[in-house]
Amino acid sequence: MPRPGPFVLALAGLCASCAIPIIGAHGAERAHERRSRGSALTLHAERPDVPATAERCYAELEGAGVRFQRVAAGRAHGVQMPLQLAGPVGGVAVWPRGRKAIHGILDCRLALRLVSWAPSLRRARVTGLEHYSIYRPGARTPRRGRVSGHARGLAIDAARFHLESGEVVDVLSDWEDRGRGDAPCPQRSDEAAPSRLLRGVVCEAVEQRLFSVVLTPHHDRAHHNHVHLELKPEVSWTYVR
Repeated sequence: MPRPGPFVLALAGLCASCAIPIIGAHGAERAHERRSRGSALTLHAERPDVPATAERCYAELEGAGVRFQRVAAGRAHGVQMPLQLAGPVGGVAVWPRGRKAIHGILDCRLALRLVSWAPSLRRARVTGLEHYSIYRPGARTPRRGRVSGHARGLAIDAARFHLESGEVVDVLSDWEDRGRGDAPCPQRSDEAAPSRLLRGVVCEAVEQRLFSVVLTPHHDRAHHNHVHLELKPEVSWTYVR
């Protein structure tokens, strides 16, 4: 009998999320209120606690076994609890594409959400998460000019997922069925394995309410090569598009 390929093994670890319609039954059960605009979804529901102070957050991150270095406030204007990772997060390496150090600065609270996401990534045999940026000083949203989560070190543009096998799954080339405005979740039954892997780990993050804003290639052209995952500590809703 032929040995299962790496993508088959990865998807086996994601079986729980493969069958769960995030926008549908489970979302309706957990949401106190849901508001749709086209295929966008806003869920008002409980989410994991956010540490109220930097010291508490740093202590929780240390308790999770994550190695990091605190960053002086002067080097990370706008970031409330700045740090740089000095090792994997829950067994998953996280680094900026191009290795530009400033793009790897992040708020401690986002780091804790990555810790919470790591089990889903590991089940998918992901060992490395390559992103375009987390911190971009002074970044603003393109349409309304509001302060972006990147300016606060609270958003990550996840682009490429490195697997145990050495293969790389890229949002740009591997995310299928990316119709503009279509709901990103649930998963599609006819997707190729790389796309199912990408959608699986993203939809698990949505189901667990780890991030406040999740923008996929379905959102607009600007997100054709990455998934934007942002934490807004001050809100209780999750916006998915």
